[in-house]
Amino acid sequence: MNNRLFLALACVLLIVRLPSLVQPMGADQGLYAYVGDRILAGELPYRHAWDQKPPAIHYTYAALRAAWPSEAVIPLADLATAALVAALLHALGGALAGQGAGQAAALLFLFLSDPSFWRLGGVAVRAQCETFIAALITGAFLLLALSRTGPAGWKHLLAGVLLGAAFAFKYNTVVYLAAALVALWAWGKLTRGSVVALGAGFAVAPGALLGLFAVRGALRDLYAATITYNVQYSGETYGGFLHALTYLGTFPVRHARVDSLWLLGGAGCAVLLVASFWKRERLAGPAWVAAA
Repeated sequence: MNNRLFLALACVLLIVRLPSLVQPMGADQGLYAYVGDRILAGELPYRHAWDQKPPAIHYTYAALRAAWPSEAVIPLADLATAALVAALLHALGGALAGQGAGQAAALLFLFLSDPSFWRLGGVAVRAQCETFIAALITGAFLLLALSRTGPAGWKHLLAGVLLGAAFAFKYNTVVYLAAALVALWAWGKLTRGSVVALGAGFAVAPGALLGLFAVRGALRDLYAATITYNVQYSGETYGGFLHALTYLGTFPVRHARVDSLWLLGGAGCAVLLVASFWKRERLAGPAWVAAA
């Protein structure tokens, strides 16, 4: 596919998302925006405005609301982030399997991830934590893929920074750090230096947020809302450890039945897993999807 046709198709897939700019915020987004407004007023999440999500989403919404207080900034951020993820996938696919693979990955993502396919026109799923996590994780894996050639130290460090920022949106994204290590191993780039660089970068965003809450004397508030509450909530959700394991095992299959992006990703991983018997570098993709 030539570049002009690719860009035209990508633009069409982004343009069809424009009607979302006149939709109101969903319930979660309204809560994030409220906490963001309190941050702009000099207050602190969990102490002055309660939510159980880690703080990165609230500070992201504070930045969005500071830039443009209209409700339209939320779907606009979702659209812009989708464009960014598509650009990153284009670069990642190109780095790993050639330009055609990158173009296909970007276009399939823009088509299959369109929130309007979901109920209520996708109002509840736009600009969620996962929206921004997708951009951060894709950027991190692009840096790791590029580190296969040329200087790798700063790329591993910056990849760690992006992984740490994703962790600040949702703590369970720490599993992507393990996926990154698997990818480096598969590509023959796992060294003590790469582990140190990833770890050092990973600590940046969580460390900055911990420092902020420590200075304000609010570490207990942060812990109670984002860890204690969520642990107890999970205890109510799952009937025990076996139930949790069963959920982890069946969730991808159940999700693939209603989400074409998951179905396509799962099928691709199955092919790559078989191919990895001959070339272990093909394990990088399945490791990424398994972490998801």
